[in-house]
Amino acid sequence: QHLQRVQAALDSHTRLRHYFQLVRPDCMSVDSYGLPDYVVQVREQRSKRALAELRCGVHWGAEELGRFIGLPRSERQGPGGIEDVEHILFHCPLYAPERSRFPELFTEPLSLQAFLEQPAVPLARFADACRRHGRAAAGLPP
Repeated sequence: QHLQRVQAALDSHTRLRHYFQLVRPDCMSVDSYGLPDYVVQVREQRSKRALAELRCGVHWGAEELGRFIGLPRSERQGPGGIEDVEHILFHCPLYAPERSRFPELFTEPLSLQAFLEQPAVPLARFADACRRHGRAAAGLPP
């Protein structure tokens, strides 16, 4: 029943849609529903938090910050475009230094889902570096 309610809510809830369609579409079946591996594999709390924020679509970027103050999505701009998860990870010039520090995560073009399925520990460290850089650039505490 829970998965049926989630499926019914996808059209009207952007965060649910982000998670269940882009990050973990396999999670919509009873057999695959459960705790993601990174929750156990990543021990450093700060890194785990940063990765969880990106995976859940509740992050430090302009897409989320603008949501809190009621900006239309089209106005939630960061450097180079709407600052959503995909923009932060793959395109935003602000995070280019972090991408260059973790080249093993960017050996080939990947979908968001495939990118987030890479080894959890380096992925979480990359997410943490991005989170700290992005929050500092926005004038937010770490």
